[in-house]
Amino acid sequence: AGSTLAGGGSGPLEVRISGNTASGGGGLLVRGTGSVATLQNVRIDGNQAIEGAGVHIESGGLVELRRAPAGDCPDAPRCLTLSGNLLDDAGEGFGSAVFALNGGEFRMYQGFIEGNGGFGDNGWLIMSYTENNLFELEGVQIWNNRTRSIFYMTAYSHLVGGFLTV
Repeated sequence: AGSTLAGGGSGPLEVRISGNTASGGGGLLVRGTGSVATLQNVRIDGNQAIEGAGVHIESGGLVELRRAPAGDCPDAPRCLTLSGNLLDDAGEGFGSAVFALNGGEFRMYQGFIEGNGGFGDNGWLIMSYTENNLFELEGVQIWNNRTRSIFYMTAYSHLVGGFLTV
């Protein structure tokens, strides 16, 4: 059985996951089949890790981030951000914003992925390290990140996008 994290900000408040340091999943770590994090109006910012500085998903975990309707959003359109997360490894750098392996799923709707980086601009912003990961991005603006590349995808992983600005 997995764990569930659900909720988020509404009205004038958003949820902040900020200023954390870990080896994996500086901001949010979701691991295991059936483990699900569904959040709205969340700012995952200023976290550090060797893998997945913002979000780390593995072994069948699912993370879904959404922006609430405009009336419930205190700072539209930036009620949902994955920003300013840094890889703290001098090596390759695995996923300054999102890192997934072994069947992880990441979904983000109507938000910003901005200002993330790696050690010496190294690493990848959104990284699928093993097979069978899924990334679904819709209405997301990806800009001002300092990494080797935006996406790193491996065999049998999927990236589905719509209405993206990169």
